[in-house]
Amino acid sequence: MDFTYDPEVPGGYKVVYEMADDIKDVTKDASIVNDTFKTKWGIEESDEGRVWEIDLNQNAKFASGLEIDANTYIESMKRLLDPAMKNYRANSYYSGNTAIVHAYNYYNAGKKALTNILSIPNWGVSTESDVYLDFANSPLFEEALGMAYKDVIGSGYEGYFKNSQGESLLTKYAEPVLMTDAIFSELKEMAIISACQMTDKDITDYFGSKNCTFDNISFDDVGLIAKDDHTLLYVTEQPIDVFNFNVSVTSLWLVNPSLYDSLKKTTEGLTTTSYGTNAATYDAFGPYKLVSFEADKQFKFERNENWYGWTDGKHEGQYQTTSIVVDVMKEHSTALLAFQKGELDSIALEQADLAKYGYSDYLRHTPETYTTRLVFDSNVEDLKKLEEQAGNGKNKQILSQYDFRKALSLCIDRTRFNAEGTAGNENAYALLNSLYYYDVANDPSSIYRNTDEAKKAITDLYEMEYGEGKTYKTLDEAYKAVTGLDVEKAKSLFTSAYNAAIKDGTYKAGQEIEFEIGYYDATTTSNTSQTNLIQEFVNVATKNTPLEGKITFKGKSYNGDTTRYDAIGTGAVEMANCAWGGAAFYPFSLPQVYCNPDYTTVNEIRSFDPTTKTLTIDYDWEGKGQVTSKTMTYQGWSTAIGDSSGEYFLADNALKLHILARLENGLLNLYNFAVLGSIATVSLNSKKIAYPTDEYNIMYGYGGIRYMTYKYDDAAWANYVSSVGGTINYE
Repeated sequence: MDFTYDPEVPGGYKVVYEMADDIKDVTKDASIVNDTFKTKWGIEESDEGRVWEIDLNQNAKFASGLEIDANTYIESMKRLLDPAMKNYRANSYYSGNTAIVHAYNYYNAGKKALTNILSIPNWGVSTESDVYLDFANSPLFEEALGMAYKDVIGSGYEGYFKNSQGESLLTKYAEPVLMTDAIFSELKEMAIISACQMTDKDITDYFGSKNCTFDNISFDDVGLIAKDDHTLLYVTEQPIDVFNFNVSVTSLWLVNPSLYDSLKKTTEGLTTTSYGTNAATYDAFGPYKLVSFEADKQFKFERNENWYGWTDGKHEGQYQTTSIVVDVMKEHSTALLAFQKGELDSIALEQADLAKYGYSDYLRHTPETYTTRLVFDSNVEDLKKLEEQAGNGKNKQILSQYDFRKALSLCIDRTRFNAEGTAGNENAYALLNSLYYYDVANDPSSIYRNTDEAKKAITDLYEMEYGEGKTYKTLDEAYKAVTGLDVEKAKSLFTSAYNAAIKDGTYKAGQEIEFEIGYYDATTTSNTSQTNLIQEFVNVATKNTPLEGKITFKGKSYNGDTTRYDAIGTGAVEMANCAWGGAAFYPFSLPQVYCNPDYTTVNEIRSFDPTTKTLTIDYDWEGKGQVTSKTMTYQGWSTAIGDSSGEYFLADNALKLHILARLENGLLNLYNFAVLGSIATVSLNSKKIAYPTDEYNIMYGYGGIRYMTYKYDDAAWANYVSSVGGTINYE
């Protein structure tokens, strides 16, 4: 199945069945899940979302013409989980929220394997008592960071796994080692322990493994069952809702079993296959098939004439592409030249290209969930120490002034900052961008940023008044007018900050001010440009104020053991360029990264204490038509909607949206940071092609090759390129 563009729901999506005709939860269907079935597969009476019936598309075939039926799926899964092969992607089906019952047992059948404590099956296995520290098999990396263990090593997140001596335990204990009291004490020193509120039992469960000997079971004991020739039953280890199950089957495990087996070989006890390594060893089942493959040079796809979609009447106007050629070009300049000659349909741009193509009609920004911010340390004691360390007599303490920090935010021209200082980031004025859905499983259009609550959080922040007799007639009109830029107000705030700082002694008249901004690498073209732009914006906003000509900025690199996140969180630098994002389908959890020091390292922790700083929210809490006020700490509010133990975790969306929006407004209004932009990649699309929408959707992009159309056929395109002299202008 697939999540695709829906022209009838702006910003929404629709679910389209492809290799299946229907998928439904039949856990409660007694005609299927009888007592014998329940006993064999461990189904409890209260369970839902454990048994999924998949009605298969009876017209599906491989490119070779071989029909695909339920047995094809069974035989393909049997090969993926084959204990003699140890296929890497088998983990998609023996672990995680769509793990198949007993798949892990079959994958390890007849073998002894070190197994994470949380993954040890309760059936078909004998377990030794010794516990080993085993980072490689820990599920924590995926659950807490969304990354594989191997990818955390060398990343900024490795700092969470250091002991009190600054040693990375991921490298110190790269190989499994018997868990001792001394090692356990080291583990408790890691920042990730407090960040994830891990108990001693959690530490053992998540990082501990035991040697397990698995029974030599057959595939008949695995919960993937052919009900009939065109119906599968998929039995999961744990309950899963329909939306997440549908997401899990947007990609499949199918292979042509006979071709797969013919390409097997066994070396030193490990069986491998060369299936799918070139055109001759792969049998496609989608709209296109691989017809040629040259490593490090080119691969080519053409239409799979045996695909059901060409004749089923459900794909009219879709998949207009007849062939796809992918060229490997190691040099960006080579690729850009080929694009200009009309030989490529799209190209990713680098920052240096934006001076030329930044305003092209064919430019495309593809956003991510991550919002970039200039984070401030406003703790006056930290700033004093940083002044002393600098030893140059220049001031930093003025950053403790609220008006100064607000002025910094209001003087930033985000349009210029992102156009000239980044490789295509989009302007942002809030913490959450338009990729966040608050009820994606039930409402494809449930984009948080499009709600009145979210819009009002931002118009309130920038004091954008609307209504009768106001500057803007409606909330939507006011929201669309937000730029985050108000130089005149910034001038006033810089002046008031100066006066307040003179009065309380955090600044002396005539004193120079110098700020360092922490980056991963302050010397890159992009980060150098960002520092220079901030300098320019502040120069303009302080002109004709007492601070004119007094403030300078410079970048500082943190690409060693100490990250810029570590530095700003410990008072080692006064400003840092930081970003947060993720959890696109549950925006209610995101405030915890700003508000809950037990959940994660709060970047702004030197500026405010979310465990004591309070926020008052007005709402009809009793549902009786009477608005009253309720006050909690920032941590309290974030836990209330973002943690499963929270007071409002299970409340209706209207209430949670209101709390989220007020939290967002409250955090922004502290001005412990200035929002700069949303991270995005930038590309150019050819004049030859078109997509149904210019608005990126996290579920389907811009429509993909399914909905891509052509303004020219190949002959007409060749004529057009020739008519413009062989080089197309995209400026």
